[in-house]
Amino acid sequence: MEIKKNLENGKLTIRPTGRIDTVTAPELAAAFTLDGVREVVFDLTDVDYISSAGLRIFLATHQKMAAAGGAMILTGVRPIVREIFDIVGFSEVFTFA
Repeated sequence: MEIKKNLENGKLTIRPTGRIDTVTAPELAAAFTLDGVREVVFDLTDVDYISSAGLRIFLATHQKMAAAGGAMILTGVRPIVREIFDIVGFSEVFTFA
């Protein structure tokens, strides 16, 4: 998995590629910190699969950002990946742009 990151003015954009599963999820979780971040944007344009391990990272990040008064946004979500969020009910929890 390749993970591109950009932090600018308190906005952290993270763009992983490939699959986010039990093998790659720990790598994604270790790739960023939320210190000084007011907004996290996960650009999922190049993600073609997310397992429950990946979903946990998004949920944990969402909870941390909400507790700190920040925001988390998911962008570029492919329909097959969006279906996973829909099935588990996370479409009601996360903000998609």
